[in-house]
Amino acid sequence: MAIGITSPGSPAIAVPVLAWPLSAAGWLAAPAVFGAVAGAVVSVSIGGRRQRPIAEALSRDGGPRG
Repeated sequence: MAIGITSPGSPAIAVPVLAWPLSAAGWLAAPAVFGAVAGAVVSVSIGGRRQRPIAEALSRDGGPRG
């Protein structure tokens, strides 16, 4: 679906030297930001569900049971 985005290679671009680096930076920045937000949400979700310390959960005997 076209939404009117101008290609960096278009002759309508006033400063073509900056067009390609800015385009590449935009394509790299958006997934980085979305990935960081998703990671933070998952981390908070896991932290909220944890009922016992991680060291206790990973120990061989499972830690104290009551």
